Amino acid sequence: MKTVTVSEQDADIRLDRWFKRHYADLTHGELQKMLRDKNIKLNGKKARADLRVAVGDEIAFPDSLSRAETKENEQEVSQKDAEWLQSMVIYKDRDIIAINKPSGLAVQGGGSITRHLDAMLDALSFGMRRPKLVHRLDRNTSGVLLLGRSAQAASWLAEAFRSRDMHKTYLAVVKGRVKGKTGEINAPLRKVWDKKDEKVIVDKKDGLPAVTKYEVLAVSDEASLLKLMPATGRTHQLRVHCQFIGHAILGDDKYGGSKASKLHLHAWEIAIPKGGNEYLRISADLPEYMINTIKSLGFNGEWK
Repeated sequence: MKTVTVSEQDADIRLDRWFKRHYADLTHGELQKMLRDKNIKLNGKKARADLRVAVGDEIAFPDSLSRAETKENEQEVSQKDAEWLQSMVIYKDRDIIAINKPSGLAVQGGGSITRHLDAMLDALSFGMRRPKLVHRLDRNTSGVLLLGRSAQAASWLAEAFRSRDMHKTYLAVVKGRVKGKTGEINAPLRKVWDKKDEKVIVDKKDGLPAVTKYEVLAVSDEASLLKLMPATGRTHQLRVHCQFIGHAILGDDKYGGSKASKLHLHAWEIAIPKGGNEYLRISADLPEYMINTIKSLGFNGEWK
């Protein structure tokens, strides 16, 4: 059996949607048969298609299902790609690797995505075992991404995300002038799906709790620079919450902020609990295109 730990970005979806997201070639009938035959376990217990998974949950299924994924996710990495990935490393110790992920690099495969971080993680082994993903960033979001260098470290990090002991700070350039200096967005979110795409909407009746705090760092008539602190980790939370308050993120053509070539959302800092009141803080430099946009709007140094 293969066991996979649910990442933060896969939390709060149904188990059948999890398999659809990660094993697109698995048919509905094949999945249902595996469930009936008790070949899929969720946290060691019999699973159902409609169960929702949470960060840190363990999904076990036959190795035969993972063969195609293994070939895809452990493919040989070229020297050029290995050097490229290693140049992204911003922190490394015996338990954790942190990289500054560029916009445009997918974290995992699925659908038409064949080139992604998960396929190239062998390049970040550095003499140890292949590191493990413990959370995700959207393909077009840049910034701090953590990897666990052992199963124990990955489990500990996943638990920190699940318990909300991990503090995350993002920087975003959004459309329009945001009023005030600070604020909180409390808007429950729900995923909706059609044949073409999966989106997230605000649904105050049936949505899952989602809270984002923000600080306004700088404003102009055209745009504002925000520091975003999510208290929950829902899929597309920051993007939808910014749209909800009428200030979509620049470059987010999915949620109303298409007046830029790239998404202006950056995972700036993660604070990892070390015990007591101590945290290991890891920050990632902004991508050049965001710096250029910030400067073009007349903001000078407010992101530092």
